[in-house]
Amino acid sequence: MLRYVNAIMHIYYLMLSGPLDEEKWQLLMNRGLLTSEEVGKLALQGSPAVVLYSWANQIIVNCNFENQNLHANIAMEDQLGGTRGLAAKQIAYTRTKYPRSITMLYCFWSMLF
Repeated sequence: MLRYVNAIMHIYYLMLSGPLDEEKWQLLMNRGLLTSEEVGKLALQGSPAVVLYSWANQIIVNCNFENQNLHANIAMEDQLGGTRGLAAKQIAYTRTKYPRSITMLYCFWSMLF
């Protein structure tokens, strides 16, 4: 599962410079984050990070039936979703900057409290 989470983070950052090409997929395989079989499946998807998220989530669901440790599994699922969400937001903020007026408004608002 951690391999998938790490791959999700790498994929979002690699997508900053454009779509995932053969060189980027090879980098993920060289780092041991994905196998060639996994890359073959993910390369056909429009959003490979979301597919990886679903694979990692499925691992958590399967562990729930074996261990019956519901609280730990819920916490792992929350962390997994948070990691993917924050990575996606960071990439979106990098691509689309806030207007200066909104940034100044946030600064002013934070100083009030």
